[in-house]
Amino acid sequence: MKNLRIAAIIALCTLILSCQRELDNWHSETFDYSGRFVYAQEDAGLHIEDGYEIHIYNSSANIASEIWIDDASGLFPFKGKFKVTGAPADFSGEKTKNEKATLQFFNGSRYVNFTQASALAYRRPTAAGQRLDGYAEYAHVTLDAGKIIPNGATTIGGNRSDSLYLKISLHSSETEFVSYEIDSKLWTVPGVPEYEWKHDPDIDRHDPDADESYELKGYRYTGYPEDM
Repeated sequence: MKNLRIAAIIALCTLILSCQRELDNWHSETFDYSGRFVYAQEDAGLHIEDGYEIHIYNSSANIASEIWIDDASGLFPFKGKFKVTGAPADFSGEKTKNEKATLQFFNGSRYVNFTQASALAYRRPTAAGQRLDGYAEYAHVTLDAGKIIPNGATTIGGNRSDSLYLKISLHSSETEFVSYEIDSKLWTVPGVPEYEWKHDPDIDRHDPDADESYELKGYRYTGYPEDM
């Protein structure tokens, strides 16, 4: 029994040291940007108390000029990897792909959200290279301006926190889906080719009349219940 207790203590110490080494080795080049933020959009009647969140973090490349910004609440919605210029107190990022774009196809009377099943039910391609009209809602996002100011905000609970300001623009595009031949192993009848639809982003045509801009204001999440 004594030997078991000693072995358990050694295992626990090893685990603690291992965790410490992991923490010591972790480093983000975008530390001053990164974090979890709560925000409001007063013009739309959205308040801090509603609990909407923006997450900012480094890319896998972990370089100082590249960050992900994710509207974690999915309200707008957008998630983009930005090449940023400036410093956390005043930065911006050029137009980039929105990972949360909504793809739609035209079913003869209106645009509906794209799924492979619904598109095939409307029109089943008979060869590769056929086209289906579509629309990419919020295909791209631009970070027009951003500011993160240390201790720049007073929370709704009266505490101090880093302030956040973002001005973002969402851009939609007319687009197309293109048919392609699927793997022969998936054909219903051997020797009879089958085709499906895929989005071709190279065909996206910006629809400037659909551009939308928003200003988001908030602060770094504090974890205090009175601040939400």
